Amino acid sequence: MIIFSVIISIVFLVAIIWINSHSQKPETSLEFMKRVEKLTEGKSEPILGEENAQRIRFSFEGEEFLFEYFLIKGLEQEVEKAFLKIETQVPLTIQSTEKKQRSVMTQSSMPGAVKNSQASMPYAESLHVPPSLRDLEIYTNKPALVNKLFDDRKVVRVLDSFKNTNAQGFTFLSLKVLTGTIILEFSPLKSGHPNLLVFKRDIHSLENYADQLLLLARKIKSLL
Repeated sequence: MIIFSVIISIVFLVAIIWINSHSQKPETSLEFMKRVEKLTEGKSEPILGEENAQRIRFSFEGEEFLFEYFLIKGLEQEVEKAFLKIETQVPLTIQSTEKKQRSVMTQSSMPGAVKNSQASMPYAESLHVPPSLRDLEIYTNKPALVNKLFDDRKVVRVLDSFKNTNAQGFTFLSLKVLTGTIILEFSPLKSGHPNLLVFKRDIHSLENYADQLLLLARKIKSLL
């Protein structure tokens, strides 16, 4: 009788745990951003012109950061996107794509550039792309400055840490610099790094990502 009572109690306890685990509502985007806002002690605000989008301005190590979150409605499901940004006040652009033909390109051959400018803007200097990044095409408007970045092992380690390969085998960086803004994208895909789903479970990792972007930002500004 005692054994039977113990078994019943165990089954009852397991049932309660199962019910509780399956009855919890998924965290809303607003609840998620509230957690990030509390962690960073920043200020949340809507992104004008965007639906279901918010940004949080916060300070870290004396520098201003932005954390932006978008909930985009697709045909079948909603897609989440998140970005961590820091301004450098330097008119620098660095982008990358999977390597195809040319491993180094400058502003005259960047996507969106005027084709006729290729003849008038020769390559000022070849980029000294580190071996770990040579399977990528690096695009920049300031090759001399980027070469100095590539000479810094700490900078290269940061870039390497955000190198990804998707399900189709394409290599890409989740980090880029657009007109002076360093942008880190959190991937909604399980294979991406940094991963948004993982980040939601451990938002304290934001400090580590901010540290890495801060290193890049300060290095870029020190080279002027």
